[in-house]
Amino acid sequence: MKLQLENINHRYGNNRLLSLLNIDLSLGTGVTGLLGVNGAGKSTLLNIIATIFKPTSGTYLINGQDAIKKPQEVRKSLGYLPQNFGYIPEFSPLEFLNYMGTLKGASPKQLKGNIEELLTYLNLSDVRKRPMKNLSGGMRQRVGIAQALLLKPKLLILDEPMVGLDPNERNAFTQMLTQLAKESTILISSHIIDDIENLCERVVMLEQGQVKMNMSISELLAQTEGHVFEALLDKNQINQLKADAHYQIVRTKLLGDKVKVRYVSTNGQFANSQAAFAQLEDAFILNQ
Repeated sequence: MKLQLENINHRYGNNRLLSLLNIDLSLGTGVTGLLGVNGAGKSTLLNIIATIFKPTSGTYLINGQDAIKKPQEVRKSLGYLPQNFGYIPEFSPLEFLNYMGTLKGASPKQLKGNIEELLTYLNLSDVRKRPMKNLSGGMRQRVGIAQALLLKPKLLILDEPMVGLDPNERNAFTQMLTQLAKESTILISSHIIDDIENLCERVVMLEQGQVKMNMSISELLAQTEGHVFEALLDKNQINQLKADAHYQIVRTKLLGDKVKVRYVSTNGQFANSQAAFAQLEDAFILNQ
């Protein structure tokens, strides 16, 4: 599966606010992470790729086929989990998955095996006949993941998929994606940067509706090495660090009467600091 976006622009609202500008993006088999602060245009881009929104202008091709003119053809091989997916409260997971599969044109025979496999893998078998309105948020999220994976899609789009999942469920989901990524194109948006680092091979970073960065995670981390530091600081030193625009704090941790600070800088290091190995979160903060 090859996804190609060329010069994609999108405006919305009565005042025609620009949300995406000149997006050029080409994705093949494997898992790509989508990063950006709130309002960067991530959800809009995902909705265009999922054929929910039409771009104002530009070209969107799937394996050379025009996905804007023929969205129904794309949807046959598409799985999509939006950040807040819609469901029918009275339906059980079993009913909901059968309903979604039927909408996608799957046969009852094809659905039966796939649904059973997903309910087991996502630990939903015990609640398979319980109304979804009576499920916990995490259980409903797993049903949303199941409907996205239902027909083993060649193009899978996931917006904040890990929300509400416990560590065991996250691990099972990760294993499932790893297998699917061998034959599918997968795009994941998440505010949990560790998930992107653990799941993805590449990362696309949006800033104000434009692609700021598109590269492998290993390349991005290599660029970030030498700019990441940690230090154990007292209150006065913390205030000095915060006040200096050359340093960007990644995270802090209270240790007794001092604070362990991890920060990034392109202008050298603060007093009493040591270099640290780069992580994706460091790269994200450094490139904002």
